[in-house]
Amino acid sequence: MRPDAATVVFYGEPVLKVEALAALSAPVCGIYGAEDPQPTTNRAAAARFQSALAEAGVEHDVTCYEGVGHAFWKDMGQIERRETPQIAAWRQSTTFLRTFFDG
Repeated sequence: MRPDAATVVFYGEPVLKVEALAALSAPVCGIYGAEDPQPTTNRAAAARFQSALAEAGVEHDVTCYEGVGHAFWKDMGQIERRETPQIAAWRQSTTFLRTFFDG
């Protein structure tokens, strides 16, 4: 049966326990800034999250955007101005959700 929810995560500290992730029945999209100074949400954390999701068998799309840090996408004005990589993150998240819900 197809789940009725999907998750998009921006910046949050990811769950890394494979057992907990394996309980998810819906896909996960993770969006992080490579230069985030916080060790729980930086490039290495995003890579660990991606590995844990793969090991748990959870469909996922995790990206770590270069040249930006924590909370790099702050408002829709950045999207209207087509700032990079904010527009890429917006497209990633909306495409992920559209693909899931249009299924």
